[in-house]
Amino acid sequence: MFCIVQADIMRFVTLTTLFALLSSVSATLKDCSNGASKFSLLEQGFSPDPPVVNQNATLWFYYQVPDGFTVDDGTATYSVTLNGIPFPATVDPLCTQISCPQTPGLYNLTSTSTWTGGVSGKIVSKIEWYDPSDTLLLCSELTLRV
Repeated sequence: MFCIVQADIMRFVTLTTLFALLSSVSATLKDCSNGASKFSLLEQGFSPDPPVVNQNATLWFYYQVPDGFTVDDGTATYSVTLNGIPFPATVDPLCTQISCPQTPGLYNLTSTSTWTGGVSGKIVSKIEWYDPSDTLLLCSELTLRV
């Protein structure tokens, strides 16, 4: 099964845009679960790289929910740091951020936001999904150097 989930709900992209990026950014994406997540993060992307001031930028990732595993509740945590200084994380019910239930199969999650200009340094945005037992489902980290 392959599902496409349109998500303007990925707050870490929205939070990152609050810091406003210049056109000389380089983006790095990684699976930050250290192999501990239940979902397999298969591929991630960010475009354009670098983002263009006052233009749309898109973050996407493909992930797989394993056979025999279904999620219909949990939390989504979005966090941002600027030059190592953390900003308050946002925690939302998972199923308000993605379609539920998440049943076995492949998923493509996409979020698009407009970039603006402003700060310099290192911006790290992280999304973490957990089930009701606090088992890590997925972790994606975007690092931008302005």
